[in-house]
Amino acid sequence: SVAGERARYGYLITADHVLEGQQQIEVEFPDPYAEGRLHPPVRFEDWRRPLDDVDLAIAPLRGPTAGMNITALELENHVIPNERIGGIHLGSPVFYIGLLDPLDRPMARSGTVGALDQTGIEHDGGYIYPAHLVDCRSYDGFSGSPCFSEILFAGQEPVEPPVDVPSEWGDVGAIRSLVMLSGMFVQHLDESNPDGTVSRYGVGIMVRGNEIREALLSDDFADERRGWDAAIAGAEAAGPRLRNVRRRTSHGAAPAREFEAFEELAAKLLQVPKSELDEKLKES
Repeated sequence: SVAGERARYGYLITADHVLEGQQQIEVEFPDPYAEGRLHPPVRFEDWRRPLDDVDLAIAPLRGPTAGMNITALELENHVIPNERIGGIHLGSPVFYIGLLDPLDRPMARSGTVGALDQTGIEHDGGYIYPAHLVDCRSYDGFSGSPCFSEILFAGQEPVEPPVDVPSEWGDVGAIRSLVMLSGMFVQHLDESNPDGTVSRYGVGIMVRGNEIREALLSDDFADERRGWDAAIAGAEAAGPRLRNVRRRTSHGAAPAREFEAFEELAAKLLQVPKSELDEKLKES
């Protein structure tokens, strides 16, 4: 999610090649408050490819998710920025989450950053962009998987250890772990041999967090968020007057559909169910 002036706006992010040839794209969101439960599928059509030659697709997360419990990462706090010192580095542990194709179920896996900011790699689909390489067990079904890097840093004060330690060790310092989004898997290296066997190099290719950040902060997305902020401000200011418009519709002074259209738009912008919006307007 990205902060606007009046609200936080969410986005769906995946690999562009995952959408290739797809006519109707539906997304199932896990409920963070009910382990293993998925919300009903939601169709998304407004997909954009914001950066030329980068295997990245983004869609705004708006009205269809009203009433759902959804967990999101905040761009400002949870994605490693370009200038972060001591962030992702050679040997950093990486965790990635995707669908394990043979079993058709989500799974978390792990790897190690093996090379940073690599250029000149011929990516599938003809994309051209710098990427990180990860030493891992990489298989089909993990394209679009978010990659999280673990950053360890020492605390300043002793803490109570989570397990019993020998008393002769003395005070145990606080080693904390910070996990942040560092990129997204898009493919793995493989090679088909003449005899039909497949060689797995065990190397995954990661679109960097830099490109994700650049895309979400691009002028087009920023202008769109400003438009949403303005619409919310207008809805808040016009709410009481439009409530009176509803009363006048019975006398033919204003078409009923005009107010209903506004209600639907406001519900999408505010990401609240229509019934709750009615209550908000009555109270205003």
